[in-house]
Amino acid sequence: MPRSDQRRRTTDKKSDMSIPPISVPYGNQSSNGPGLDGEPPLTPTPARIEPLPDFGGGAERHHSEPASGSAPGKLWNLPNTVVGLLWGAVGLPFGARVTFGNNAIQFERHPFTFSAVTLGNTISYNRDMGPEVEQQGVPIGLHERQHTLQGELLGPLYLPSNILGGLIALLCEGRWHGSRNWNESGPQQNPPVPWKKTRQ
Repeated sequence: MPRSDQRRRTTDKKSDMSIPPISVPYGNQSSNGPGLDGEPPLTPTPARIEPLPDFGGGAERHHSEPASGSAPGKLWNLPNTVVGLLWGAVGLPFGARVTFGNNAIQFERHPFTFSAVTLGNTISYNRDMGPEVEQQGVPIGLHERQHTLQGELLGPLYLPSNILGGLIALLCEGRWHGSRNWNESGPQQNPPVPWKKTRQ
């Protein structure tokens, strides 16, 4: 037989060979059927989603206002802030120290401040107070922060509003932080807010 014919027949035999398809089971396609080589069928494992870590590192955010207030608000609040900076500077030679937080420049351990006082975007705390000290479960710094936001809204009207509201509450209820003082009713809520929310 000629070699060309022999090669042609060999090629024809190879072309007739076909590989049967292999079915690989994935997952539990058959409740009772085995998988490859008699092994049990594969069962997909659901992905486990881990909860995101909490990077808060402190008190919960109970409010919707931005932590840093606003630049226009701070500019509008600047006259009050200047007064607060002057008052805070009075305590520096006597042991007061400057920190930053709660939307303000904070003067801690101020020897001449009663409790805590917010003037503009400054907060002064006396030696027994501090931003992390809690009253009725709320950090004082979080309470005072609401006053800085009030000042950013009212600007130069903040001090007159605070004094008027305090005097009305003092005359009607016998205490400055009474419910009639509209500047204190919101910050004294838990969680604190700048202004008391009316029920709808």
